[in-house]
Amino acid sequence: MSLFSGRYAARRGQKVVYITERCVFLLTSDGLEITEIAPGIDLQKEILDQMDFMPIISGKPRLMDSRIFLPAVMEMKLSPVVV
Repeated sequence: MSLFSGRYAARRGQKVVYITERCVFLLTSDGLEITEIAPGIDLQKEILDQMDFMPIISGKPRLMDSRIFLPAVMEMKLSPVVV
């Protein structure tokens, strides 16, 4: 069984994204950066005050697409991945 290592992934330059119901984090070489927050979420009260560490916040995080929180189908289409 192999285990995930954020430090190892960052050293290798792998893109690692953590998606929660409140926000999206991107793993950087300096730590976790908040890149998006859910609509209606108070960044300070509902995310930062609940964490045991301070994530990186560079600029104002974008809002997560509000459609992902609706019960309706999003009608998303797959796009080819460019590597």
